[in-house]
Amino acid sequence: MDTDVRQLAAQGAVRPCLVARPEPVRAVADGTVVLARDGLPDIPPMTKNPDLQTPRDYAGNNVIVALGHGRYAVFDHLERG
Repeated sequence: MDTDVRQLAAQGAVRPCLVARPEPVRAVADGTVVLARDGLPDIPPMTKNPDLQTPRDYAGNNVIVALGHGRYAVFDHLERG
């Protein structure tokens, strides 16, 4: 974790689990991508977002992978791009 993030976390400004890192997304298992959404703006954690209009918007940029047998993996709140 970066020093700046640690300082903000110590001040209660952010929760470390919400801090995004530019890492590749890796699936938890083999599967088929059934939905991918990109292009929504990156909103900092704990910031109000007036653009939320439907429940679909709450996950932000996301990918849903069908794992089989009725199971899915959801990767949400991803960075744009």
